[in-house]
Amino acid sequence: MPAPHDPTHTPSVPVVAVVVTWNRPDDVRRLVRALADAPTPLSLVVVDNASDTPIDNLHPVEHHLANASIDPANPAFSTDPAALPLDPHSSLQRLLIVRNTVNMGGCGGFLTGHHVARSLLADTPEAFLWLLDDDALPAQDCLGHLLNAMALDQRLGAVGSRMADPADPAHSLEGPVYFDTTSGLFQPAPAPDNPLYAHYVQWRSRIDNGDTDAAFHGIVPCDIMAACSLLCRWSAVCAVGFWDPRYFLAADDAEWCIRLRRHGYSVACCLDAVVFHEPWHRKRTPEREYYRRRNMLWLWLDHLPPETFLTLARARVQRMMQQSLRAIRRGNYRNAEIFRRTIDDAVASRGGRLDIAPPAGWLRRPRALVRWLRTRTAARRWLRTIAAKAQAAPSPPVQGQLAMNPSR
Repeated sequence: MPAPHDPTHTPSVPVVAVVVTWNRPDDVRRLVRALADAPTPLSLVVVDNASDTPIDNLHPVEHHLANASIDPANPAFSTDPAALPLDPHSSLQRLLIVRNTVNMGGCGGFLTGHHVARSLLADTPEAFLWLLDDDALPAQDCLGHLLNAMALDQRLGAVGSRMADPADPAHSLEGPVYFDTTSGLFQPAPAPDNPLYAHYVQWRSRIDNGDTDAAFHGIVPCDIMAACSLLCRWSAVCAVGFWDPRYFLAADDAEWCIRLRRHGYSVACCLDAVVFHEPWHRKRTPEREYYRRRNMLWLWLDHLPPETFLTLARARVQRMMQQSLRAIRRGNYRNAEIFRRTIDDAVASRGGRLDIAPPAGWLRRPRALVRWLRTRTAARRWLRTIAAKAQAAPSPPVQGQLAMNPSR
């Protein structure tokens, strides 16, 4: 397993970091201070997702621009980002604060940042895009390790950081993630039929045999890395496209990593590149689960064989509709609507933010039941249409597509 080079001798290439924030001014200020003190120079784009109090005063030299569009795929900036000055002698060469008109979620915010980066890097294919959560805190040498990992393999499309517990830095919370194309789940270990399985077994056996160095150093190929700290090769971004604008929140980074792999790029975890961050499962709410479940249906549809998708989707539709019906019977109309909308929005390819409006007044139950019946009918029609298309044009096995460039 190759190890990254000394992070103090990093390749001199343009890096644009994108941070998306919403109502977390203290977190984003802490992150900006850390990036300004780090040894690797970069341009920083902070996307303010319509925070209640606009984000400002992050750095002595900062530039503000507004995005008047509410379409995450088609921004309308008040100023051309490339026209704003750059200080080549500073570690933080440029700080742009972009204020969105509405909260577009993490996905829409990163799409806004992507369009800013596209303006800044228009004539610079040999560059990198660094995606960061606002509550993440990368170690000072994090970016250096990520860049050196990229230098080892030109087909590496994205490399992510090992996530450590802010309360216990020696404890790793998340590292390489694998996509199980049978269950449709994201797992910390690959299934035996995954082309990366042999490499994973070799790596884990070193750790299990007491090689502590293997747990904290080196590069591990995988299917998915979280965008709390994800360095992306700009030429790969241009070749594959960026995130699906429907997602709003959850699984947007995973879908993109899987898409990278299907286009022949590799994805990896750099164990030396540490980021301190709370894992996603500590932030679970019914609304966040809506995004995760809705978006996974789209991810499965795009990246699984039709027969596998239909098996998983039928089970999810049935389970969500049953949960919605039970919630109606209990009079919990908000939860009933969340479960129903998970399916209704997935079927209609309706992306963006969840806006819940349970039926009002004394007709709540009959109105909720009418909505429920309409969604069940639409879901059945959707699944029948996909099954008919699959019979007419069977697709090649997905695992073979994921096998492109499996080793490093």
